[in-house]
Amino acid sequence: MFQSAWTIILTGVLTGLIGVVGYSYQKYVDRKSALVDLRRTTYSRYLALIANHASGNSSETNRELNKVYMELSVIASDEVVKAIGSFHDLSLGRKINNPNPKPIEELLAASILLMRKDCFENSKLTSAEITAVTPLVIEKK
Repeated sequence: MFQSAWTIILTGVLTGLIGVVGYSYQKYVDRKSALVDLRRTTYSRYLALIANHASGNSSETNRELNKVYMELSVIASDEVVKAIGSFHDLSLGRKINNPNPKPIEELLAASILLMRKDCFENSKLTSAEITAVTPLVIEKK
């Protein structure tokens, strides 16, 4: 009788622990999934604004581009923040710290590649392949 009481208590505690661990893991997965969705949406907005910027430089596009850039500085991975920082500075004609900057198209391709790796872990595209399919020709201002 005493042993069956402990068995019941132990089973209840073990079930509770498994439930807590399972719930915690599911919340972690949900948060990570939500972050990836937010990144995908924001990366898409940023790239659309880059396309608008390349087509014609309007003050509204620049304001929106700066807002999305600031968003990305918070939600993007460290690698993406560094890559878009170099691209953003050079494409908008700002001074960058690199004395031998890469061409703008290479910086854009590197940024896109890192965005893809951030959102699609199994992406096997190279920078050269992304450059080949990116139709933008961006001139330094």
